[in-house]
Amino acid sequence: MGAVLLGSGFVVTGCPVATNLDNEERFEVLKDTAPPVNTSCEQELPALTPMGCDYQRVLRTYCATGGCHGSTFSGGLDLRLNTLLIARILEVPAKHRMTCSAGVPCVASEATCDECAMCPENALLVNRKSPADSWILKKLEPFVPGTTTSNVPTGCGDAMPSFLTSAPVRDYSERDKLCLVEFFTSVATSTPEPERFPCTLDGGA
Repeated sequence: MGAVLLGSGFVVTGCPVATNLDNEERFEVLKDTAPPVNTSCEQELPALTPMGCDYQRVLRTYCATGGCHGSTFSGGLDLRLNTLLIARILEVPAKHRMTCSAGVPCVASEATCDECAMCPENALLVNRKSPADSWILKKLEPFVPGTTTSNVPTGCGDAMPSFLTSAPVRDYSERDKLCLVEFFTSVATSTPEPERFPCTLDGGA
């Protein structure tokens, strides 16, 4: 094709060459700047200082003990302090694992016995949308430190902590109770990337 003379005095001597975009990394504007998606179930626990109390001490002393939720996982609940704790409780349905008389398993939807007649079918251990309705907090409510001296039946198991499985529970104070409430509420309201939860844990960890 010959040269073309334009009215402005410029001369176009051929067809414009198409820009090669095969090597996109050359162009900053074309780079994907979106942050990577976190698909892991691990999550660091809240720092102690912003919490204002030592929730880890309280959990280890009254909850994540050998006979409760530290090794035998009473009720199917594992409260061991590690980076998978939040994944085990945030937006996770309560299992209500307990045994009725004569060894009959509790089935909340069927109210198989008095011990589980009031177990809510759709309760979440820690409820992100409605933290006050978190099942863990509901289990903590009936226990009055300094006043409660035996297990308190709730119609769905007993209030927590339990006198049957945790010897030092007599030292459990109102400050300890408020510390647990603060911790579980923080899990519901302040966990980064909350849309990741519930998160499927490999191997049932």
